[in-house]
Amino acid sequence: SLRCLSSLSSLKEPQFVRKPIPGEYDRPKISSAVPGPKSLELKQELDTLQNTGALIFFADYEKSAGNYIVDCDGNILLELF
Repeated sequence: SLRCLSSLSSLKEPQFVRKPIPGEYDRPKISSAVPGPKSLELKQELDTLQNTGALIFFADYEKSAGNYIVDCDGNILLELF
């Protein structure tokens, strides 16, 4: 009802939320297509050595943190599996 909605609007977001993993990103960020140009270039190069049909992108594990994986094009993706 209307009373419930008005009480919800008075709720405030916490001022500080501690991340469980230091250095973890706040949210996903897509800065290019997935796969991006660098991933497509690397995929074409790798395709000369092996079948790349199941490959989606190349991960940058040095930049990845927590539940977020960063691809070689700089896209920050939420990793669920």
